[in-house]
Amino acid sequence: MHDKKFTVIVCSRVDPASRNIVSHFLQRIEARRVSDAVLKWEDVLIVFTDYDTVQIDEDPRLCDMHPQAFIVASRHKSESGLPCLTVHTPGNLTDQTYGGKPRKVCLAWPCMIKALLKAVVEEASTALREYRVSLEATHHGPTELSSPVVFIEIGSTERQWVDGNAGAVWARVLEKVLERGPPACVPAVGLGGTHYAPKFTNLTLSTNLGFGHIIPRTVCERLDFEILYQAVERTLGNGVRLVIDKKGVRGVIRRRLIAWAEQQGMTVEVK
Repeated sequence: MHDKKFTVIVCSRVDPASRNIVSHFLQRIEARRVSDAVLKWEDVLIVFTDYDTVQIDEDPRLCDMHPQAFIVASRHKSESGLPCLTVHTPGNLTDQTYGGKPRKVCLAWPCMIKALLKAVVEEASTALREYRVSLEATHHGPTELSSPVVFIEIGSTERQWVDGNAGAVWARVLEKVLERGPPACVPAVGLGGTHYAPKFTNLTLSTNLGFGHIIPRTVCERLDFEILYQAVERTLGNGVRLVIDKKGVRGVIRRRLIAWAEQQGMTVEVK
């Protein structure tokens, strides 16, 4: 398939949070069956896979699809066990991998990420007050799909993965965002801060910025300009800018990042 107008929602049969989100979404729409593993609603395909979410680029059917975006419903796991709803672009920023290839990031769609984050914050503010809502830094696979990929997640333990209220919130968000489409935004790559990116989450909600890839402090410290360049190149939109979390990067590293960005002719902001 090569019709860029359609969107693919991916449901992994081996992921309880993925099943939770997609089952609630299907209750809200009138989808027709295309095949045993594919349903269609308007310009949206809901595709079921037996691969785990971080390995969906090993599914030949998904690799043969070229939509405007893949939205992957997924579980989120953390040692803290805190209830959370997160949005992010996948990719491996170092040689360590969890699905996908090392030092490879997906195409990112900042305006879609912005739309999903804003909508889930709105929905969760009344329905799931105990859940933290945020962006996440770029991490894990897949890396080999040909279209932008966005993960929407429920975390951080099995109790939350199967929470029907959390699944219903994401279902409402999907319906709302897919019917309206993402609004325009100023595309950016975020540098610095922690994994849950509080600075870039707040900027997404309060400004016209939309973040594709977010590179956390630990990776910024490496001054890996090759991966930084890749993150910018694989973020959709004209005039992608770098936004540095002033308190989230040491001064000596921040100055090196700014100098590199200026050499590349990029717009750089420190916030």
